[in-house]
Amino acid sequence: MYLSLRLRPPTSPLEAAQAAALRAVDSFCCAYERALDAAGGLGFVLGGLGPDGHVAFNCRGSDHFSTTRLCGTNYETQAAAAGDLGGVEAARRGAVVTLGLRSITRRRDAAALLFAAGDAKAPVCAAAVAGEAGLELPASALRALPFFRLLLTRSAASRLPQRALADFAAAVAGGLACGDARARAAMHEASLAAGLPLLQLTPEHLRASPRAALLLAARGAGEEETTDEARCARLAAAAHAQLAAALALGLHARPSASFLHTAPHHDDIALGYLAKAAHEVEAGGRHLFAYATSGFNAVTNAHAADALRAAAEWLDARGGEAGDAFAPTPSGYDSDASAYLDASAARDAEAVAAAAHARTLRIVAAELAGQPGVPAFSGAEVDAPWRQAAWLAAAARAAAAYFGSQPPGAKDARHMQALKGAMREFECDLLWAAHGFRPSLAVRHLRLGFYKGDFFTEDPEAARDVGASSPADLRPHQ
Repeated sequence: MYLSLRLRPPTSPLEAAQAAALRAVDSFCCAYERALDAAGGLGFVLGGLGPDGHVAFNCRGSDHFSTTRLCGTNYETQAAAAGDLGGVEAARRGAVVTLGLRSITRRRDAAALLFAAGDAKAPVCAAAVAGEAGLELPASALRALPFFRLLLTRSAASRLPQRALADFAAAVAGGLACGDARARAAMHEASLAAGLPLLQLTPEHLRASPRAALLLAARGAGEEETTDEARCARLAAAAHAQLAAALALGLHARPSASFLHTAPHHDDIALGYLAKAAHEVEAGGRHLFAYATSGFNAVTNAHAADALRAAAEWLDARGGEAGDAFAPTPSGYDSDASAYLDASAARDAEAVAAAAHARTLRIVAAELAGQPGVPAFSGAEVDAPWRQAAWLAAAARAAAAYFGSQPPGAKDARHMQALKGAMREFECDLLWAAHGFRPSLAVRHLRLGFYKGDFFTEDPEAARDVGASSPADLRPHQ
């Protein structure tokens, strides 16, 4: 990484320029810290709490006496920033200038406010408030400030023990029913703590669990239990019945139903509910999978360049054959997926690679013909560039050179975005082909117009983003 140029001499003109830039940034940070010290420190700090407890870009492990500096980031920070920086590749390669923890806490009467929202932040928020102070929790450095406050949404505060218990107590006092989701969660908590099934819990087990103890002590209107044993049995039975019903619902399939599975990105269904989708698919019915964006930001420059170069070399090795083998037609796209899966099942690595190369060349033919920066197609069949192997190989190499020269995170030309997106779409076609679908019939890649690779995504527009504005906005075989 170029930050190592602080410690070693440059070995090229580029590294010499990078070393000079590093010195300039380090000098700026030093001057900023000197000015901050002369001013007596910051009187007011407003920021957010990061996914690993970081404040500004002081990631886990940062010295509590750190100052303004240029530094690297950790994986959690890179993942959180990927959407704003043009993908995780750009976030991983980048460095940041940040205030240090000492820069923030130098003035002891400073007011420091940190925001956090969402259930995903709940564990780190709880640690920031009540966890052990230390280098693993950068936010704990701010506890030394008497006017340090965390401003949290209800979900972000859900792991704060006293806050969660107080909220639950208020709900119980308000007449929380036995079948309420919060009551069931309290009973599940008691069951796990006791290591016993719900129906084997006793009042003693409930009293040992703070939230379940509140349920046990409550007596709502119309509840006739006169003993803790009866109350415990009713609570356990309600939680057990609800859990059994939820499991039965999840296992129930609808073989005669029609499903439209929609997702913004190509991994959303796989990460969100693939097990349930596969269960319904196996039961039968009709299924259509629609993806709003092409997902080009998920394809790194290095991956695209490697795939394009490999496809060109493979085509050369075939002796210049082309014909209609790489035509961007429905049957062509389907054949790539079936060939890839058959080869994978046979553990034939060479055939797997051939299917991937065929799809890459099909994408080149569909997305790059007539585009700037790509060799011009010349020949009698101007509407079928895929029939000239020489053009396919040259276009693939030109695109590989383009991606090799692009800085990570830079916005690609529109046709290069389309090429990357089509590579991502192949992965999704393979998923549903493996479940028995013909991709050309069951999968729709909508490539809606709001997804442009900008740092700040535009708001959707009905005319542009509710559906494709023209057939060209869809993949060619759809």
